[in-house]
Amino acid sequence: MVERKKKRSTALHSRVTGHDGRLECESVLFSIRNREDFASRSETSEAEAGEVVKRTDSLLSSRWEVDNLFSQLPNEIVIDSILTRLPWKSLYTVSALNRSWQWAFRSCQVYNARVSKGQAHSLIAMTNASPFPNAPKVLRAISLYDPSQDAWYLLPPIPGVEEGIPVGGQCAFLKGKLYVIGGFTPYSVDLLGDEVFSFDLGSYQGGWRRCAKLDFPREGFSCHVKDDKIFVCGGLGYDQHMCRKSYVYHPEQDRWTPISDMLYKRSGQKIVGFGGGFRVYGGRYWSDRVDSEAAISNSHSISGGLISGHQKNAQMESFTEMYDPSTDTWVEVENFAQGRVSGSYVVSASGELYHVYADHIDRYNLGSKSWERFHINLWRVLEKVEVSPLWPCAAAFVDGELYILMASEDRSVLNGEQYRVIPLKSIGFGTGLILHWQEVGCPYGFGVFGETNCSIHHIKL
Repeated sequence: MVERKKKRSTALHSRVTGHDGRLECESVLFSIRNREDFASRSETSEAEAGEVVKRTDSLLSSRWEVDNLFSQLPNEIVIDSILTRLPWKSLYTVSALNRSWQWAFRSCQVYNARVSKGQAHSLIAMTNASPFPNAPKVLRAISLYDPSQDAWYLLPPIPGVEEGIPVGGQCAFLKGKLYVIGGFTPYSVDLLGDEVFSFDLGSYQGGWRRCAKLDFPREGFSCHVKDDKIFVCGGLGYDQHMCRKSYVYHPEQDRWTPISDMLYKRSGQKIVGFGGGFRVYGGRYWSDRVDSEAAISNSHSISGGLISGHQKNAQMESFTEMYDPSTDTWVEVENFAQGRVSGSYVVSASGELYHVYADHIDRYNLGSKSWERFHINLWRVLEKVEVSPLWPCAAAFVDGELYILMASEDRSVLNGEQYRVIPLKSIGFGTGLILHWQEVGCPYGFGVFGETNCSIHHIKL
């Protein structure tokens, strides 16, 4: 078994307390040894949490918000020359010094300055399974990993969502906020959800907020951030019906608006940004095309429904759709991942596409429109402990290195759970044919592996 190093791990917990009939919001850092206490204290009602947000917003809109952070120093100097250089954890402390400081952070002036000046700190957000021993109903949560400190931080559960982060939904990071979108809760009365929540990391205040709902409950959809908006495409609705409906979220207005439908009804598909838009590939599908004029090659073997000879939810290895936000159009394009979807993950960085497999990584050649061998993965870190890599569930580039959640088989386990997800980091990506990896020791589990249960996102604070 893989030896786990003891990690420093804290929970960013927005706690509501009562004092003299008034509600106050307090940001608290908990260590991993106090997770049981944290879980019991996080049972805050949605009504109380909502009231705190309203009261805080009301206070922060008053006249004192324009006071100087330091006397005799312009706020611009304090923010640009001092606060942009502080460690990100310190900002949670100084943001609560007084009301003027709260406003500077709450209005995201500090966050925007850190991003624009290249001083934002890289963190990695991941979904984890059953992180609270004293809260067995909370099945999934989101953790933040700080690579520079090799430390983990756990976000609190969403108030009113007993099972935690829904399965089959999506996460997105945009302008300092982490969004949780849709999904389903297997043990709840309302199986599918249309709820959307955001955690405002960029204000350094913490706490979940409810956002505008999706058009209808869905899971198994794809999600992509582009042009400061969040796009969701396809997925499964009630009765496991696939859809092609797609929407875009405008965070400034907290509003969803429809975009053109995808060409195919599909679910479980993957999505990757490429060029001026994004491409959707893989997953399961229904072949009823919205574009009747577009001829489909006979090699696809489609006859007005599911692919001939396949069961419902057949794998869609042969179709790639591209969306262009500037024209609001979908077109079928050359399938850059044909025959290469299962057991792999496509990720983009600096205008390049990389296809990650268990044993190698390919890079897409725009000139020849083909994949070329870029790296061969060397898994000595896993071989030593008798673990075999199966396929990557999720991947993201962070500061030039590739982080992946690798579905793996533990050969040392004779009875019990043999399969698990292991977070891994590349060593020297792009510097040679042979690519070495190291394990990122995580104090939390990842549950049953699969793209619907695992996610990894690069965020900057």
